[in-house]
Amino acid sequence: MIDAEDAWLAGVFSTGGSREWCFYVAEWKAFIERFNALLADAPRFALSMQYSEDPKWRYFSFLRSGFTDPT
Repeated sequence: MIDAEDAWLAGVFSTGGSREWCFYVAEWKAFIERFNALLADAPRFALSMQYSEDPKWRYFSFLRSGFTDPT
């Protein structure tokens, strides 16, 4: 399990045959190491990870606004 102090799941979205999980994390490297450890025994599947800085939580604001630009 990933501790709530280290990561927060902001949303899960399905579109175009894929699923996007948006996490806000305290430390990217620690999060990805723990995430990989949790999946170590799982069957292999396609997975893409992206990282970006968002200290003002603008993406989360966008999601909460119903997908309208909050700026």
